Amino acid sequence: MAWRREHPAAAAAAVPGNSGKRASLRTFYPVSALLLSTALAVVSGCDGPKEKAGREQDRVRANAAGVDAPAEGPAEKIGEAQDRADAAAAKARDAAAKALETRADALRRDADVAADRLEERAKAVRNSAQDVSVENR
Repeated sequence: MAWRREHPAAAAAAVPGNSGKRASLRTFYPVSALLLSTALAVVSGCDGPKEKAGREQDRVRANAAGVDAPAEGPAEKIGEAQDRADAAAAKARDAAAKALETRADALRRDADVAADRLEERAKAVRNSAQDVSVENR
C-alpha cells in the first residue's frame, strides 16, 4: 500500500481546485521550500547588538514624540550598518591573523632547515678536526 492511500494526513490534504484529488509530495514541495527559505531568512537576519540598541533608541524617541515607533528607524539602520562593519572588520582581523600564522609557520620551517644545515656543517667540521688530529699523532 502506498503512503498516500493509508496516511490520514494525505486523505485530508486534498488540494483546492484539484477536483478532490489527493495531494502528492510534488504539491507540498513548494510549500516546504518556502518554509525552509523563510526559516533561513529568520536565522540569518538575527539582529546585532548595535541594531537592537538603535531599535530601542527609535522606540524611545517615538514614545517621547507620542507617535508609533517606525518599522525600521534611522538609528536601527545605522546600528545595522555598524554591525555589518564590525563583522567585516572581525573577518579582516581573522584573515590577517591567519596570514600571520602562515608566515610564522613558514619562518619556523626555514629556521629548521637552516638549523639542520648548520648541524651538518658542524658535524663536518668535527669530523675534519678528528681526521686532522688522527693524522698528527
